[in-house]
Amino acid sequence: MPHYKSRNTTRICLFTCLLVLYLLTITLSSCNQKEQDLSPIDCVRSMLEAKKDNDVQTYNEMFYYTADEKDLGVIDLTIKHIEESDEDTQWFINNYTDSELAKSRDWTDDFISGVVAVKAFFTVDYDNTVVPHNEGDISQVFYVVKDPDTGLWKILECQSPR
Repeated sequence: MPHYKSRNTTRICLFTCLLVLYLLTITLSSCNQKEQDLSPIDCVRSMLEAKKDNDVQTYNEMFYYTADEKDLGVIDLTIKHIEESDEDTQWFINNYTDSELAKSRDWTDDFISGVVAVKAFFTVDYDNTVVPHNEGDISQVFYVVKDPDTGLWKILECQSPR
């Protein structure tokens, strides 16, 4: 009889381990899926929140090209509103498709057509001994694109509204 108890205990232990491994795999997959489902607005919001928290690493990771900020110098930042802009998206696509600048950056027309413009309105106060940026009420247009390697939205470039 003890032989059967040992066998059942081993089976229960093995089943429990497999169940835990299965649940862990599902949990990690869903976390990864949430990251990849971030919208262009979420990308810009995450960058601004990283800027607000002076989280240089996260801030730098939100850009398509390597950002190399060392100190963001933010004293306070309040996000007022973030929205996608069809007008600015169309402007970007119309102005960069087949352009010399796009060619010099190796942007294909397919890549350009995937860009989404996001307008952000926020108030920021900088430590001007650290960074000499304009402060106060700011509005910026961020051009965001999915990174073909990761599938995550990244900020390609930004500018003041036209």
